[in-house]
Amino acid sequence: MSHTHSDCYFCGGEVEEKLLSREIWRDGQLIIIQDVPTGVCAQCGEKFIHASVAKSLDKILAGTSSPRKTIHVSVYAFT
Repeated sequence: MSHTHSDCYFCGGEVEEKLLSREIWRDGQLIIIQDVPTGVCAQCGEKFIHASVAKSLDKILAGTSSPRKTIHVSVYAFT
């Protein structure tokens, strides 16, 4: 799924599409969604997603699909 992105809304830089991971906290649980098509500004690094991608993420979070895998994550307190 490839999307065309406009120039960056914040700085006017060129936005390139990359496949990134999204980390989302929901009800105290960390959910990682890999390979999300994301526009990234080459100048300032701001990230953008298209509405269709956001709708797909919402469907995943609604539980309409099974996770590819489950991992164990260690949590530390900053001291």
